[in-house]
Amino acid sequence: MDLDKILENEDFAMDAGCTAVVCFVTKTQIFCSNAGDSRAVLSRGKKAVALSEDHKPNDPKELARI
Repeated sequence: MDLDKILENEDFAMDAGCTAVVCFVTKTQIFCSNAGDSRAVLSRGKKAVALSEDHKPNDPKELARI
């Protein structure tokens, strides 16, 4: 099936999306960016440290940005 035809299907389009996480690591810093439903987490001393925040429309900060 042609990809354009697949993407035109409304049922498929409702489940389609995009996510990304990018981290730039230097000797002294970590820069992290995310989009969509993706997260970056660092393990430090057996504990999870969040490097990114979720982009959810029900979050007040994100809703204000949208």
